[in-house]
Amino acid sequence: MAKVSAVRDQVAELFIRAQSDKAAMKRQLEGLRENRLVSDTGELVLDLDTHTYLVNTPFAACASGVLKGRPIGLGAARFECQTDAGTLFVGSLDGRPLDSSERMLVLYLVDVRATGDETVEQDDGVIRYTCGRLPTLAKVCSADITLRTKHAARMQAYRLQMNGKRIGPLRVGPEQGQCRVHIDTSAGLAFELTTNRTGRAPIVPRNSRASRGQARHARRNP
Repeated sequence: MAKVSAVRDQVAELFIRAQSDKAAMKRQLEGLRENRLVSDTGELVLDLDTHTYLVNTPFAACASGVLKGRPIGLGAARFECQTDAGTLFVGSLDGRPLDSSERMLVLYLVDVRATGDETVEQDDGVIRYTCGRLPTLAKVCSADITLRTKHAARMQAYRLQMNGKRIGPLRVGPEQGQCRVHIDTSAGLAFELTTNRTGRAPIVPRNSRASRGQARHARRNP
């Protein structure tokens, strides 16, 4: 395994040094010394020690892979997860950075299986898979999200159906310049953080493809 890792690091360094962007090269070589593969912008990181893929941009934060056992800080967001493996994502829906956004989507994706889903190795070495039946079951896991935001005092949280409809509020703990919310997959996989209590449709940036599509749809259906 050590030999494989050494070869992997050598190949990664070869590609890193082949680029012309000196700042990106320095950032990626520093990451490689910490056993992390870093994108040219620094916004995407594959942590080879923790087996976790990280996304850290002004408008979205995400951690996917092994999440349990440590807090994960990603810009304005901080995750503390109680699941061995999964994906936790928070993204702005109004085109503003996370620390000033007034509407955000949170997804907590964990192991999902059908009832009766199982894989069994038989005596003859053949592996038998049973696909199961409805209802589909999700592993019960929890997480705490702390968000640094200008709107901490006004931030609300809601559980969402998969079509985006609000189905119930969650408690938000406002602190100095940040808010904290506890989510649980027994309450669903999708959540909303917002200062908007009315439940209107998410705000779409004016120049985005989605907003242009909405405008065309409105013209066809006056």
